[in-house]
Amino acid sequence: MIISNAPAHEAVLSNVGEIGEFRIRNSAKAFNILSSGLYANKIRAIVRELSCNAVDSHTAAGKQDTPFDVHLPNQLDPTFSIRDYGTGLTHAQVQNIYTTYFESTKTESNAFIGALGLGSKSPFSYTDNFTVTAIKDGTRGVYSAFINGEGVPSIVLMHSEPTDQPAGVEVKFAVASRGDFYKFEEEARYVYTYFKLRPVVNGGDGEFNFRDVEYKDRNIIPGVHYTDGRGSRAVMGNIAYPIDLPNLEQIGDLANLLGCGLEMHFDIGELDFQASREGLSYIPQTINAIKSKLEALNAQLAVHVALEADTHANDWEKVFFLQKKSNESLWSQAARKYVDDTKFDLIDANSGRYMHTVPFALEVKDLAARYNIEVLAFNKGRHGATCSEVKSAKKHKNNSYTEFDQVWEFGITGQCVFITNDTRVGAMNRAKHHWRTAESKGIKLPGGGYSTTVYVLSPATKGHIMDTLGFFAELRQPPAELRMMASELTEKERKTGKSMGANVSIMSLQRRGYGGYHKERELVWKDAGKADQFDASETYYYLPLKGFVVETEGVAINSMRQFSDWVTESGIPSLHGITIHGVRKTDIEYIKTQTNWINVQDHIRAVLAKLDSKIVRQCALKQIDANKYFRYNNDIAKLVSPNSAYTKFLAQFKGVDNVKVERHSLERLCRDYATPVDVESVVQSITGEMTAIRNRYPLLSSLRDYDINADAVAQYINLIDKEA
Repeated sequence: MIISNAPAHEAVLSNVGEIGEFRIRNSAKAFNILSSGLYANKIRAIVRELSCNAVDSHTAAGKQDTPFDVHLPNQLDPTFSIRDYGTGLTHAQVQNIYTTYFESTKTESNAFIGALGLGSKSPFSYTDNFTVTAIKDGTRGVYSAFINGEGVPSIVLMHSEPTDQPAGVEVKFAVASRGDFYKFEEEARYVYTYFKLRPVVNGGDGEFNFRDVEYKDRNIIPGVHYTDGRGSRAVMGNIAYPIDLPNLEQIGDLANLLGCGLEMHFDIGELDFQASREGLSYIPQTINAIKSKLEALNAQLAVHVALEADTHANDWEKVFFLQKKSNESLWSQAARKYVDDTKFDLIDANSGRYMHTVPFALEVKDLAARYNIEVLAFNKGRHGATCSEVKSAKKHKNNSYTEFDQVWEFGITGQCVFITNDTRVGAMNRAKHHWRTAESKGIKLPGGGYSTTVYVLSPATKGHIMDTLGFFAELRQPPAELRMMASELTEKERKTGKSMGANVSIMSLQRRGYGGYHKERELVWKDAGKADQFDASETYYYLPLKGFVVETEGVAINSMRQFSDWVTESGIPSLHGITIHGVRKTDIEYIKTQTNWINVQDHIRAVLAKLDSKIVRQCALKQIDANKYFRYNNDIAKLVSPNSAYTKFLAQFKGVDNVKVERHSLERLCRDYATPVDVESVVQSITGEMTAIRNRYPLLSSLRDYDINADAVAQYINLIDKEA
């Protein structure tokens, strides 16, 4: 990468001093620019630049497979250092390189990451002095690099001696601020993400863990990966640069691909970058390289999808694969192209934003005539207690809607299961029992999603064999995991004698429809079956009903929606998510004899008698303050000492935003069913603690939560703690 004549860099540096092949004679002026603003993130720049120098030194020495050493600062040794095992430096090279800006030994080769001549001087952006130890040809020289009285970078030999240590260079300096210890560790973790050979890291506060990228697909074309992210980045010479083209029209429709989370690798020299190495320089060379890579990727996407789709011999599995791809922005158009090119008839790719499957529509009479199959079906929610009946649809035969056929529409989805009845009787009830009790018995159910539709296939004419092979062939062979035999299902235990529960009706409190906010919140009583259909090993909660109106002996319940909200939003785990059943007055005496049926109000009283004070505190905490400086803020907290008064106060807010607890609901339940709780006194107590924190860190009250600079806030807090 021949940088010396690059116009982009000349533009950046034209105000620095005399430029002659990027050698800056006015070192004082260059140093001022370096220390005052060339690097937006100085610590990251130091780790990056010194590490790139180490890699280049190893490359020059033919030691690409030898890792360099990094020491991170900690309390025992508050220094940062990088030591390579490359070519080393002579005394003359040290004197030249560390005092002349934009002087580099790497400008004539694309084998090196550097070439700007800034890396060796990058510590000056953080400190006024650092130590350079250079070992070459059996001589070890220790140098002090510093800023002299005239503001010019200087270097002086402190000590020289013979040595048998391997050649190389170590750069080392003290990290004065304890608050920066963690920053060096985090920036090292960030910088080394894309290093092909990672260094040996020592020091720090514990075991150092490298940061790895999560990939959805690797090498769609060589060197282009699909990541679990949004913006795209270019990786060149171990360094990742965000791709932020100033004018997307320069690459046309290919710009859409940049929003898909691509990681594109380039050879050194293919792209030009800013002098700070913190972003790309979008000269024509860079734009053309990115465009060429995107063009090659775009041409391969459809090929990639087609090759993988064709590996699925089963049409249902192919549908599942294509739908998954169509839901990802990178693959959406390629998946649609495959459907169009192959005329794959099980997907409608032109029905809107999403690809929809084409269901199999079979008339009830045809199922009976051709396959001797009669279908019964039900739907079971993942956490629901009831199985809702599913019926065939009406297909009108004329425009006057006076004639119609009954039709079953079998959608191609992983959320359906086919049960073949190989028993004499009771396959439908057996299937319902199996689905109701599977979770409590640890049985893994086929299908997926929040609900499953179960189709039970029985002979339309008793005594005759069903043609299930022909039926499944017409449905293009649903996967084996979505098919079961009735004899494989859990059979309900038979009871001796007639159960009284067979005559006891149970109602269930459920939401009515999904037609808007108010309709979603409206609760109604629906038939849930007979009492003997409920598993005797599970616990159920009920309220007595007179008709469809709750009739209690204790606290009156005027609104079931309101009562349900109080129970759900109280924040008490043992009350959250319970299903409330209803039992009519004529059946209540039988239910009272069943130990697994508990009156909801009695259950609430028992739970509140053992109320955890932590719930009351969580309720108070959620009310206190919406300002992100005084609620748990992970970005700030991880940069502040764990012994800080700020950290100790904020720790109690951690996770509170995820707790569903409303003060009114908790107070109302406690008022009606237990001893009233005093949330306000807890609020006042925490408010007092917050006032103390505000007084300790007064500037926090002046900040706004819409533009948080976590680093700056943490530095301020650490400074106050240090001076306290």
